Amino acid sequence: MKIINLKIASQILALGLAVSTAPSLKAQTAVNDLDRDGISNISDTDVDNDGILNGSDSNIDGGVAKSGPLKGLYIGDRIANDNAAELDMDADGLLDNAASESDIDGDRLADNAALELDIDADGRADTAANETDIDGDGITDNSVNETDIDGDELADDEMTETDIDGDSVLDNAVAEQDIDGDGLSDEAKTESDMDGDGIINAVDKDKDGDGMLDTISEGASFSLYSKALQSISFTASGSAGIANTNEYLGGRTVVVADNSSPTGIKLYSIESNGSPGLLISNRQGEVARLATLPAGFPELSWAMGIAYDSKRNLIVVSSLGGEGFIYRFDIAQNKWLDYTSLEGIDLTFLTYNAESDSLVGWEIPAAGPCFLSPEGKLQKSVSLKTRLPEFGYDPLGYGFEQSIRVVANGDNITLLRHDDSSPFTPDREGVVTKIWSYNSQQDKVSFTYKK
Repeated sequence: MKIINLKIASQILALGLAVSTAPSLKAQTAVNDLDRDGISNISDTDVDNDGILNGSDSNIDGGVAKSGPLKGLYIGDRIANDNAAELDMDADGLLDNAASESDIDGDRLADNAALELDIDADGRADTAANETDIDGDGITDNSVNETDIDGDELADDEMTETDIDGDSVLDNAVAEQDIDGDGLSDEAKTESDMDGDGIINAVDKDKDGDGMLDTISEGASFSLYSKALQSISFTASGSAGIANTNEYLGGRTVVVADNSSPTGIKLYSIESNGSPGLLISNRQGEVARLATLPAGFPELSWAMGIAYDSKRNLIVVSSLGGEGFIYRFDIAQNKWLDYTSLEGIDLTFLTYNAESDSLVGWEIPAAGPCFLSPEGKLQKSVSLKTRLPEFGYDPLGYGFEQSIRVVANGDNITLLRHDDSSPFTPDREGVVTKIWSYNSQQDKVSFTYKK
């Protein structure tokens, strides 16, 4: 039987503690200062005073105190951090899987901080191949039972969980090459479960765990016309089967099939500043016919957007500056049909969404899609200004948001940047450099391509 120094024992008993050579004094955490050093567990960088800082201690709340009133005694539990039975590894009174627990190992580094490299303080870096349980809850990260890899109480397949492995790199960022933090690149042939949800990629309908079905997050397919009038197929992941080196028709020209044209198409274009109307031609380089606005129509002060309404066979033009207007041109009747005030909404791009029978514009300075009726009446606006990874803003304050090209297919809104895009010349003619996919129903945006 071990003899306990009576002086020390009496001091401890005066504090209301029960001293024992039995495995644990864990009950002491009720008063939130396990080692009795006067520093509460939630602020203590060495909870058990064993001389090993929490972030490097394999059992944060259990060990032999090296100093303080409990010096020489084993205090706390004997449960390793990565044991499933360990529910509060730093003894701060917050369960490790609680939403309010933002620092599981009590090392004073937030679990989602860039400098937090080992969330559960088990000595294995979170990105290491041999770290199979990032949050130390005893459930391996690739298990179907592990629904919260980084222990932040956001389910991995929730739309609000944007960083599954808690490495501070957003899952949809180009820099994130290992979404589930298992040490295998997402592109590796041996990576059979990209998001670590226990469902292999081959049958997983949401491979990247972003809460969006892959058919949604990847966006619908679409085509862009090159300057040579070649149709180039795209998805939100980039050009399909053709090297992305083309230059495209700018954002102020639309191509419409027309059997009366010798080329089988008609090009409808606008000029940005002070355009008197619509330019119509059969081919690139041809002298265009001008369809001027009729008397009584407001001046087309700064024409920026043009779209083809395939349901009504109309060309739709938007202007910005001051009030702003939507103008509609009837192709069959070869005349301007009507105009609608935008009531101060500034659009720098316009497209027609055939699936939803609506117009979608790119609005500034909100930097987001603006949804309009076919006649041009506002339905809703969405600002994505702070939600687009690697979007970039002009330091002069003009905002690169002017330079986005929009493609709309039902709920899937694809946003494209071109290498010639700038606030001053948003022509959208160069090589596509970045693509984002926005789902309007789920209000979810993903960064899907970077050249």
